[in-house]
Amino acid sequence: MTHLHDRTSRNEQSALRSICLALVPIAMACASAAHGALVISPSTIDNNFMGSIDLTISGLAVAGQSVRVDEYLDSDGNGIVGGDDLLIRSVVVTDGQVTVIGGQRNLNIPGDEDQIANQVIHTRLTSRLGDTTRLISGVHLFRVVATTGPSIGPFDATLNVTQANYGGSGIAGQVVDSTTNAAQPFSFVIFLSGTVGNHSVKGMALTDSSGNFSFHLAPGTYICVAGKSGYLYNLGSAPQVVVAPGAFTSNQTVALTPSQRTIAGTVRDSVSLQGVPAVPMFGGHPHDEDFVSLTFSGASGNFVMDASSEPWQIEPEPSAIAVHGLIRTESVETSSGSVTGFILDLPRATSLIYGKLKRPDGTPLQFEFVEAQTNGLPELKTGAISDEDGNFTLGVVPGAWRFQFDLDGYLTQQLTVVVSNKGQAVQQDVVAHPITAHIRGQVRDNLGNPVGGLGIVAHDYAVSSYTTTDDNGFFDLGVYGNGGTTPKTWEVAISQSSEGGSGEYLSTHPTVDVQDGVDIEGFVYVAYIVTAHLRGHVLDENDDPIGNINIWASKQPDGYLSSGDVVAADGSFDIPVAGGNWHLGLSNISGLNIIPQDMNVAVVDGVDQNNIVFRAFNGTSTIVGSVQSTLGAPIVGVGVYGVATNGGNTYSSYGSTDSSGNYSMPVFSGLWSVGVDSSGLQAQGYMPVNSQPVFVSAGTVIANFVATPSSVPADLNGDGSVNGADLAIVLGNWGNSGVGDLTGDGTVDGADLGVLLGAWST
Repeated sequence: MTHLHDRTSRNEQSALRSICLALVPIAMACASAAHGALVISPSTIDNNFMGSIDLTISGLAVAGQSVRVDEYLDSDGNGIVGGDDLLIRSVVVTDGQVTVIGGQRNLNIPGDEDQIANQVIHTRLTSRLGDTTRLISGVHLFRVVATTGPSIGPFDATLNVTQANYGGSGIAGQVVDSTTNAAQPFSFVIFLSGTVGNHSVKGMALTDSSGNFSFHLAPGTYICVAGKSGYLYNLGSAPQVVVAPGAFTSNQTVALTPSQRTIAGTVRDSVSLQGVPAVPMFGGHPHDEDFVSLTFSGASGNFVMDASSEPWQIEPEPSAIAVHGLIRTESVETSSGSVTGFILDLPRATSLIYGKLKRPDGTPLQFEFVEAQTNGLPELKTGAISDEDGNFTLGVVPGAWRFQFDLDGYLTQQLTVVVSNKGQAVQQDVVAHPITAHIRGQVRDNLGNPVGGLGIVAHDYAVSSYTTTDDNGFFDLGVYGNGGTTPKTWEVAISQSSEGGSGEYLSTHPTVDVQDGVDIEGFVYVAYIVTAHLRGHVLDENDDPIGNINIWASKQPDGYLSSGDVVAADGSFDIPVAGGNWHLGLSNISGLNIIPQDMNVAVVDGVDQNNIVFRAFNGTSTIVGSVQSTLGAPIVGVGVYGVATNGGNTYSSYGSTDSSGNYSMPVFSGLWSVGVDSSGLQAQGYMPVNSQPVFVSAGTVIANFVATPSSVPADLNGDGSVNGADLAIVLGNWGNSGVGDLTGDGTVDGADLGVLLGAWST
């Protein structure tokens, strides 16, 4: 699984020959030249460290000089860089310079913090619990050499990484070959918290010359993943290990499976075509979590990765390449045998998303992972670590970026940020809500059997909490309330990754009211067994395929079951369903200017339906307009829909009003019935409005709507109550609008104000 050198040989015995977990006393800094030095602070940390490591480099030959900072594991234990020492970080820093895009500093790329070209560089490297290789316990050797100007140094210094104690609890065991049961010396062991499919890295160790390991961990449940050159690890069958307080779980055997082939290649900057050094890269099958592997690029960006004989997906670690200003793209090698010359080119970030990660009270979350990815193909991912003030920057390219988080003890809002232009810096702060309660229970199928290994989500349409059921179907979802005794409603469902494609179960959508500090115990979630499939293609009016979108299905008449699939590039889909009447539709189509049909399909258990054609017409015209109150005030954030028929099929388009009350929706030629979402109007204190027939031949057609305030006053300022502040808004709109003939007498006068005040007196 793990390759440690920039070479194609497979002499794994020499790869980590002399590494062990015993620590040796280390001097904080070692000057290698008479007038220069590298100083590291702090010089000793534990592997639970979250923070910045400061490096001061003095004695540069000239002002403005660039240097390379390399970090190695001391493989031979002699305190000197050389031999089989593993390169785990390599960055270039220039005296007096930092990286700026769109007026914002890219915090991921190390720079000279004083930004003065004075022959001294002060830079920072960020590390935190969960870094794959940065916090391996042992001796870390740092070396500085010049990359421009006259030669200097090298300047060397050391960092000592100890094991955090956690009250004396942990895991001890041995790594062995799964076929021969022979001990595997100098193997990596990665400790993951949680369950397969829902885990995070909590530590990394190296076995001794007998394949043994001993690692301190906080009490909890873990998966031990092993890695070594020439081997894979079967994550799909990994056992869960329970660590009790104050005790070591001993005699844990971690088995490696011999590799079936190797992939040798280079990871490069797609612009300069230069190799990218010291990048951890993960490998695995694109569609399951069985065999996995890990390798590191060497000084020239070359790597060798172990793989199975199936297609193998290779992914560089996002925050590791962020220090080079690069973005992750995944690549799949589809051969069944060993290959050489494989090239993985990484896009260079040309724009930034920046902001602050904080709690609801504004307190910053320090040194936490922030990630975002695109929805389209190829899928891009970018990563960063927040600083001591909660600030983060994500290097991106123009497009829509969906945020992802894995914050212990917190839930975050679901955010998508659109970056329009190269060189742009877009601000997006992120609020993380502390988990204050839990929904605990069991998933059973509709026959009463427990369902293990199923992804479950609780969400309120802005924030989601994910977990995976254990072997007996039990789950624990962290959630939160609305403060005090005010409940917050959460909907529980199967996560999309579990219910899509060839999933075995269909999702129901029960709701749970949660108060802060009050756990929900014994909750039973019912997942329905898939008994049939709907297969076909999404095509436009010209029979051309529409792909890379989502198709969904809900069971009629009440929609209590849902399913779906990701539509392939050729327009094909496969939706798992059960007996009953199902309604189909499309999602993830924003900006595509297409109008999907409304389709209903009757399903019989055990009978698949193939060759279904789901039509989505291209928009050739536009209906625009406004939604306002009788006072002339814009009604914001309310949905507007249009329905038309063509060829016996019904088609629906949709828009939403902006801050000015305006909307726009794509349509095709024909007669449309256009209306405003009644529930959305009522939620804002307005009466429903009648739909309008709109004939479209070409171009843009206007359809405006005016809504009357209801007899029930509304919370117009969003403070959670209906009071005089809301009446002030109504009166302000009425007084400033110049319209508002509520009595129908042809004038706007005190009688109309009486209508308004009468509504507020009832």
